[in-house]
Amino acid sequence: STTGTYSVKLIVYSNCTNDTVIQTITVNNLSPTVAVSGNSVICKGDNRTYTATGASTYTWTGSASTTSIASLSPTASTVYTVTGFSNGCSSSKVFSVTVEPCQGLSKTEAENFISVFPNPFANELRIDVEKEGKLKLISLEGKIVMETAVQKGSNVLNTTLLKPGLYIAECEQENSVTRFRVVKGD
Repeated sequence: STTGTYSVKLIVYSNCTNDTVIQTITVNNLSPTVAVSGNSVICKGDNRTYTATGASTYTWTGSASTTSIASLSPTASTVYTVTGFSNGCSSSKVFSVTVEPCQGLSKTEAENFISVFPNPFANELRIDVEKEGKLKLISLEGKIVMETAVQKGSNVLNTTLLKPGLYIAECEQENSVTRFRVVKGD
């Protein structure tokens, strides 16, 4: 029941003689270790690919057996399970996908006009403002990952060093602060 190397002995007794066979066996951990890769935060309407590794075959929640799923497109935050099978054993991995609306702000939603696009973004995020100010991108852990001045008009931010995920953008203009969510995709 435990992994390791064991010496197994078989002794055959008879009236005339005895015979012994000794065999060394190794017991491996046969249960697969399943891992899932893919974005854990997506925008409503996105279609994302999630890939399972660590086993020979897989069964996904509500899907057929495969090594990856190419059409996972939840409309609300959802918890999924993928079960991996190898050598007659199985193990499961539970993962969740958070669905965000991913919308920028318009003039009617903020005291100072701020337009952010695209959202989700890849390596550049464009911010249009009517008044100069300061912009911070903050991780969900509360760490400021980018801080920059924004000038009146269009500002393009290079975001190649940011990891994919959900961020809080905080724009401070004069005596007001506007916060909104932005998503960096793959």
